[in-house]
Amino acid sequence: MELSLPSLEEIELELLRRPLEDDFYNFVIWVFDTIYKRPFKVNWHHRTLCNICMDIYNGDLLHTIINIPPRYTKTEIVVKLFTAWSFAKNPTCEFINLAYSDELALANSSAVREILLHEEFQKLWPIQFKKDSQAKKKWKTQDGGEMSATATGGSVTGFGAGKLGSTKFSGALIVDDPLKPEDGNSDTIRNSINNR
Repeated sequence: MELSLPSLEEIELELLRRPLEDDFYNFVIWVFDTIYKRPFKVNWHHRTLCNICMDIYNGDLLHTIINIPPRYTKTEIVVKLFTAWSFAKNPTCEFINLAYSDELALANSSAVREILLHEEFQKLWPIQFKKDSQAKKKWKTQDGGEMSATATGGSVTGFGAGKLGSTKFSGALIVDDPLKPEDGNSDTIRNSINNR
């Protein structure tokens, strides 16, 4: 019986992969450094956002609202990077991303897909996409994961956000900026979106 040992490259990749999967904060720093190629100026709230995302992933938080001022990296960390990290850990995840406009929702979806397709990400997590799944609005992994993105007023009937009966995290409905800033003062529009 021949014993098959992992190669040095496989060992090195696993040593890099493990801390990135174990702590979302490490993954965020890695993406900024390795994929975005720009420094990430860390503030205390970044660690808090990462801890909240890990609590969501671990099932400790089921319904969460994060309400912080614009330009504090909420969308970057909670929408884009958390989704990418979740796919790295479980490529069967199902996400629905809603935003006040199709343009914003599709930009978020596209950004996640670009991270997953990045050469450095693929070295660690070689996620494959279905060939007929190139649209920003909806794309799927070969493992059965998917991302659906649309405006908060758009149709999400028939799309999944997590898998019923799964014992591990399998996706989420993420609503990012459900209202345009000018609509925030309208009781009618605000109540309509909240009810939806």
